[in-house]
Formats: sequence, C-alpha cells, structure tokens
Amino acid sequence: MVKKMRKIFCVMLTFALSLTYSYGKGTPKRPNSFNFNKGIECIEQQDYKNAYDYFYNELKDNPKSGYAQYWLGYIRMLYSEYGRSLDAFSEAISLLPSKDTPYLQSAYSGRASVYLNLGDTAKALSDISTGIKLDPSNVVMYSDRAEIYFELEKYSLADAEYQKIIKINPGSLTAYMGLGRNLKEQGKYEEAIKKFDYVVSLDPEYPDAYAFRADAYNELKKYDEATTDVVTALKIQADQRKALRLMLYFDKEPKELLLTKMKAQMIITPDTVTWPYYIGEVYESMDNYKDAIPYYDKALSIEFVPSISRRLSYSYRQLGAYDDAMKYIDLTIKLDSTEYDELTSKADIYACKGDLKSAISLMDEYVKKRPDYNFAYRKRGVFKMENKQFEDALEDFDMAITLAPKVIQGYNCRARVYEKLGKKDKAEADFKKIIELDPEYKKSYSTAFALQFLGKTAEAEKAMNEYYQNLKMKEEKSFCYNMACLYSIMGKTKEAIDNLRKALELGWRDLYHLETDMDLDNIRALPEFKSLLQEYKGKLQEELKEIKNIKSNVNIEEKLKMKDVEMKNNEL
Repeated sequence: MVKKMRKIFCVMLTFALSLTYSYGKGTPKRPNSFNFNKGIECIEQQDYKNAYDYFYNELKDNPKSGYAQYWLGYIRMLYSEYGRSLDAFSEAISLLPSKDTPYLQSAYSGRASVYLNLGDTAKALSDISTGIKLDPSNVVMYSDRAEIYFELEKYSLADAEYQKIIKINPGSLTAYMGLGRNLKEQGKYEEAIKKFDYVVSLDPEYPDAYAFRADAYNELKKYDEATTDVVTALKIQADQRKALRLMLYFDKEPKELLLTKMKAQMIITPDTVTWPYYIGEVYESMDNYKDAIPYYDKALSIEFVPSISRRLSYSYRQLGAYDDAMKYIDLTIKLDSTEYDELTSKADIYACKGDLKSAISLMDEYVKKRPDYNFAYRKRGVFKMENKQFEDALEDFDMAITLAPKVIQGYNCRARVYEKLGKKDKAEADFKKIIELDPEYKKSYSTAFALQFLGKTAEAEKAMNEYYQNLKMKEEKSFCYNMACLYSIMGKTKEAIDNLRKALELGWRDLYHLETDMDLDNIRALPEFKSLLQEYKGKLQEELKEIKNIKSNVNIEEKLKMKDVEMKNNEL
C-alpha cells in the first residue's frame, strides 16, 4: 500500500491547506485567537514545529477546539506519529461543528490516510465514504477512494469513482488520467493512450499526460513516441517524476533515441541546465560515465550547485579516477556543508584508494552527525571488516540491526564477521534470518550468499538471478561481480573468473576492493586471477590518461568566490 498511501496523503495535504481559505455559505465561525492564527500562518510556511506549539497552546486555552485537534492530527501524521494522529483526528471529528463540512471532510480524509498507513484499508474506505456523504459534490474524496481501489487492483470500482468525478466536473484531468492509468495497469495500452490523448486535448500544458502516455508507448515499443513525450513532459515541468523515472529505466534503444532528442533541446536552449544534466544522467544510467562527465560539466557551468558536482564525483569514482572524484566531492561539501551524507561518499573514495583508516575516521564523524541511522553503523562496520577489525565491526553491525531489525544487509554483514570469528552457530542464525526476511529472493543479493552459506547452492544461484531480474535498472557489472563472489565461495573457480572478467569488461574499476574482498579468497591465488588483475591495472592506467584529457569549462575557484560574494550580499 506504500504507493497508495503516498498518493492519498499528498491529496489530503492539499485538501488541508485549502481549509485556510475555505469559508462556504453557512460555515460556522472559526477560531480567531492569536495561537490559532499563528498556527495557520506557520502551516502555510511549512514551519510545522512552531505550528504544533501554537495549536497545542490553543488546545490548552480551548480544550473543546476541534479545529486545534484537527491541525495537531495533521502535524502528527506528517511526523508519522500515527497513534497520536489517529486520536487527534477522532477528537476533531467529535468536536468540530456539524455544519463545518470542509473541516469535517478533511478530518475524515486525514484519519483515512492514517488508517492506510496502519494497513487498515476497510476503515480508510469507511471514513472516505462518510466524508463523501457530508458533501457528495466534493470530488477530492472520490479521487481518494479511487486511489485505494486502484491499489487493491479493483479497477472497475476505481473507474466508477472517476466517472462520478467526470459527472460533477466534465473536464477533470485527474479523472481522465485515472482512467488512463487503470487501463495501462491492465495492459490495455492503446486504450490508455486514447485517454491520455484526451487529457492533452483538455490541457496541452499538463506534463503528467505526456509522461504517462510515454509509459504506455514504451510498453508497445513505440520508442519514437515514448521519447518525444518524455522530452515534452520535461520541457513543461523539469522535475516531472514519472518522466525522470522512465528516462532512467528505458532500455538501451529508447535511451539512445532520447539522448539525440535531448541534445537537440540543448542546442535550442543552450543556457538551460535541464538538458545537459539529464543527458549526463542518461549516460550514467548506461554506465557510460566518460560521456556523462562533459555534460555534467556543462551543467555545472550553468548552475553551480552540489547536486551536479555530486554526479561528477560519482562518475569519476566509477571510472577509477579517485583524485578527480575527491575533488568534486570536496566541492559538493563546500557548496552544502549541511549535507552530511556526502561524508559517506568521501569515505567510499578513501576506501577505493585503499585508505581504510581515513574512511573509518570519516564514518566516525558521520555517526556523530546521525547517531540514530542504521546505515551509518553498517557502513563503518564494513570498512572495519575490510580492515580486519572484526570485533569492532561486530559492535557496529549489532547497533545497525538494533536500529533497523528488518534490514537484510545488517544480518549479512554480521554473519560474515561471525564466520571469520569462528562463531558458526551465530552466523547460521543470521543467515536464516535473511531467508525469513526475503523468502522470495527479491529484496537483496545478500539472500543468495545466505543460502550458499547454509549449503543450498542451487537455490543460491537461483536467488541471485531472481534478485537481478527484479531490479528496475539492471546493474550488470555489479551483478557479474556479485556472481563472481558467489561462485568463488561455491568453489566454482572457472565461473568465478568468467564473471569477474565480464564485470571488468563492463567497467568495474574498484581494483583495491577486488584485491581485498574476502569473497574472492578462493580464487585470488589462481594464475588466471593474477593475470586478469594485472591486465586491468594496465587498462585502468590507460583509461586514466584519457580521462585526464577531459577538459573542464568550470573555474571552480572563481565560481566559489562568486558564490561567497552572492551569499554575503544575500545576508545584507
């Protein structure tokens, strides 16, 4: 229900914000106190912490205020405090004036959203139906109910809701988009396209219609139409999410066609950051980092922001050009010193260079910044494990699992350390836990390793392939590297070497990790392994010479000075 919950939650937020201006005929007088008005002001500014305080004080002054309870429920829902949110919305429903239909409807909608987050679809549908009875002309709640039916794959019921919306509002873009999406989900692509065509006729500037139509065209392998629609959607709205996902998940043929069309747009609007940045992303999604870099560089010259320097750092790291990767991650940190996650990227670069001590030191800093984040401990633990600090690594993995007991990777890491420490029973328990968390082999490649360590070799190979097939973006070089590791553990040395060679051919360049990865211990002494490693060390050196010839158009020092001046002027 995750997709559904997000959709209805967003609708509910829009619905809630509209209440600050909604005063229909016969609407009872709403609060006009200092605390309530300041709370509404903070809501409009998305300052939810202070809004909460104002509404809490309002409730202390007026304990029977259903309006204050409503907004407290709203804010608590934003922070995923579902139990307290449920209580607040229920209180609001019991206290709000019966004639204030907009607030009551939104309270039912809010409580329905909470029920969805708690997995209670029946109660969510009941609340939405009650809200509709309060005002059958309000199309928002029909849309909510349609969304739930869509998630339940009850498409005919969802269609009926959209038809009700059309009856009330014949030009509803939402309704026709919903009908088209339902058809697309049922594999009725031609019919879906007709619905999206109609939306375009209603509003040629509506980006979602092009993005969803592109998806249907892509399913029919009509790549020219699909890529044209993606470009159109992004021209209208540069951050249209579905178009961006399609852009990255397209197969090779439509991606190459899309690149051509985006490059044409770059010529038409040379000073727009959108096209060079997205061209870089498409190349990156194809593992073609060398071609991505000049376009990211062009984007950085137009818009000097951390999101672009971050992509440059990642691209250089994937090519094995660690000095350049470090330069751009340092730039990213300078451009946004509050983005602590970049410390992990910098730690990765140190690890790729074989400097595990510096990698661990950076992760020490990151853990202090985010002490309640399981990933921070797990990543630091991996570096410690690679540095043979097994007991220290174990402490980090224990903490990671405590913070996130359903995350598979923590158990895999801890089990591997237990193996190294000779604690076979504990390792086996963790491997079994992985299988319990991923019985269909779709969540993590760690499941394949767990099966292998439990002696289920045939199932291990199957699990790795199952996981790969379920990836939306096929990371083939990573898949081949992981297969090499799995085959090495199995003792299938030929298959391990073959997959390792393929990973290297596809662009795997983390040679230090390859030299130290415990999973490859069974093949590291083989002449074939040593020969392969030497071959690609030589290739990497040649590739690095070529990468050095990539000239940047960005004077970083000058740009940083300009940024400093701009910030000082803004402060004044």
